[in-house]
Amino acid sequence: MKTVLIFKKAAASGCFFLPLLLASAALAPATQSAPLQPEAPTSIARGYKAVEAETGQQWMAVTANRYATETAALVLKQGGHAVDAAIAAQMMLNLVEPQSSGLGGGGFMMVWDQKSQVLKAYDGRETAPLATLADDFLDAEGNPQAFYDIVRRGKAVGVPGLLAMLELAHRQHGKLAWKSLMLPAAQKAENGFFVSERLHALLKNDALLKEDPHAAALYYPAENAVEAGYFLRNPALANTLKTIANTGANGFYKGTFPQQIIKAISVKTGEKSSLRPGDFSQYRAVERAPICAVVMDNKVCGMPPPSAGGIAVLQMLQLLEIQLAGKKTNMTQTDTAGLVRWKPEQLSAWLKASRLAYEDRARFVGDPDLVEVNTQKLISRPYLKQRLTEFSLAQRLNSEERPSTTHLSIVDAQGNAVALTSSIEDQFGSRIMVNGFLLNNQLTDFDLKPSDSKVKTPNQVEAGKRPRSSMAPTIVLSNTEPMRVVSVIGSPGGAQIPAFIASRLMANWWGNTQPSAAVSVGHVVLRENRLDLERGAHAADFAQNLKKSLPAGEATDNLNVSVIPQTSGVHWIQRTPEGWLGVADPRREGSVLSDRSAQ
Repeated sequence: MKTVLIFKKAAASGCFFLPLLLASAALAPATQSAPLQPEAPTSIARGYKAVEAETGQQWMAVTANRYATETAALVLKQGGHAVDAAIAAQMMLNLVEPQSSGLGGGGFMMVWDQKSQVLKAYDGRETAPLATLADDFLDAEGNPQAFYDIVRRGKAVGVPGLLAMLELAHRQHGKLAWKSLMLPAAQKAENGFFVSERLHALLKNDALLKEDPHAAALYYPAENAVEAGYFLRNPALANTLKTIANTGANGFYKGTFPQQIIKAISVKTGEKSSLRPGDFSQYRAVERAPICAVVMDNKVCGMPPPSAGGIAVLQMLQLLEIQLAGKKTNMTQTDTAGLVRWKPEQLSAWLKASRLAYEDRARFVGDPDLVEVNTQKLISRPYLKQRLTEFSLAQRLNSEERPSTTHLSIVDAQGNAVALTSSIEDQFGSRIMVNGFLLNNQLTDFDLKPSDSKVKTPNQVEAGKRPRSSMAPTIVLSNTEPMRVVSVIGSPGGAQIPAFIASRLMANWWGNTQPSAAVSVGHVVLRENRLDLERGAHAADFAQNLKKSLPAGEATDNLNVSVIPQTSGVHWIQRTPEGWLGVADPRREGSVLSDRSAQ
C-alpha cells in the first residue's frame, strides 16, 4: 500500500497542519500509469535483510545476487580485470535477476585503469528504431497513451545496447578470453539455479509477464509463479550465451537474433514492430568523456548524457558542499534498530540540492548526439551558487522514469575499478521473452508528447535517439597524483538513482557515518512538487523536521509527500586505511565477496 500525505500551510501562521493520510493500491491496473517503483517494493519482496558488509585487501565485488557475486569473484581469483568480472557477473544477473537487466536491455559503465590513470565512460543505452515517429506514443486525441498499453504493444522496445558496450570495454581492458566470461552463466542456465525469494515475489505480483508464452512456460510452469527455492533451468538462455561466446556481439547484432526479436514482438503483440534488422546492424556503443567535479577533496566522476545521473549527482554533492561548508556533523541514531536519521540542517540542504538537480534534469538533458547539453555549465560552481538563489517549491515540472535496474561495483587486485548500471526499464521490461531473455521497454523513458513549440525538448521522441536515463554509476578518485580509487558506488531505482547515491555520500562525508550505516539512511527525494519519503526508516519524525528544514516563507501549498517503501540497491566499495570495505543495500538481496571472504 502507498500512503500519500498532503501538507498544507496556513496562510497567516505559516504552521503545518497534520498530514492527511490517503491509501491507494500498490499495484495499478494495466490501463493506468506505471507505479513510481515498478520493481516491487520491499514489503512485497519479503522485507529488509541485514546490511551485508565485507573487508578485503586486494579485490572486491558487490552485485545484486549471490550467484553473480560468486561469478565475479571466480574471475578475479583467476587474475581477470575488473571489466572481465563485471561482464561475467552481468551475464549471470541476466539469468538470476531477469526482472532487472540483461541482453535485451542497455546500460552505462565507468572503468578506471590504475596503470594508465585513465577513466572511461561507456554508453550502451538503447536507441529508438529509425522508423520511429514523434507521435508513436500518442492516442487519437494527441495525448500520451497509458504506460502499460505502450508496454503491451511492444512499441517501447529499443535496440539493446548492453552487449555492444560490454564487448567494447572488453576489447580495451579485458585480460581473459571473451568466451570464458559467457560460460559460467551459460552453464548455470543449463544446469539450473535456485530461485530467490525476491524473484518469486516479483513473479507472483506481476500481472503481465505470464501473457508471454515463453515466459509463462519458464516462470509459471503450473500456472503459478515458481516458488522461492525452485530449481530453475533456462536452456534457451544457455544456448544464446553459448552462441554469443563464439560469435561475440557481432552474432547478436548481425546474425539471426534481430529477426527473432522482431518476430517475437510481432507475434506477442499482433502488430508490426518498428524495429528493423538495420537498426541492430547500425547500433554502436559509444565511449564518452566522463564528467568530474572536486567535492570534499575528492574527484567525483560520473556518466555524461544521455544519462542525467552523472550531472545530477555532481550537482547535488556540490550544492551540499556549498551549503554545508564547515558543518560536518554526525547524523543521529535514535532507535534500537540503529537507523540513522537526518538532522534538520542536513535535511534543509538536501531538499534544496535534490529539487534543483531534478529541475535541471527535466529541462536540459537529452541525447548529446542530437541535443546540445551544456554539461560543464550545469556542474560549475558559479552556476550552482546562482541556482541556490532561485530555489522555489512553486515550480511545477513533471518528468518520470520507471526503470527496473541493477548495479554492480568491482575493484581488482591491480586497483582497476568498474561501476556498471544496467536496465531493461520496467519490472521484466516489455514482458516479451525471446531466446531466454527479456526485451526492454526503454523508449517509455522519452518525454512521450512532442513539444507544442518549434523548439524541441531535449528528451522528446526521435528516430535513432537514446532516451534520457538517470542511471549514475559513480567512481570517486583521490584528488592527488597518482590518483587511486576512493569509492565505487551506484544503485537501481529509476529517477531516484542520483538521490540514492548522493545522499549516501552525504551521510558519509558530512554526517560522519560509515558506509555500512550510511547505506541504510532513510531516503528523501524532492522532485517537482512531490517529496518521496521512505516508509519506516525515519517517517515518524519527518513532519517535525520538515517545518525546520524549509526556508522561511517558502510556498509549500500542495506539496505532496509520499511515504512509500523505496527499493534502492546501493552497492558500494570504499577504500579504508585497512583496505577495501564493501556494503550491499539491505533493501534487496545483494552480496559482497573479497579476497578475504572468498578464500
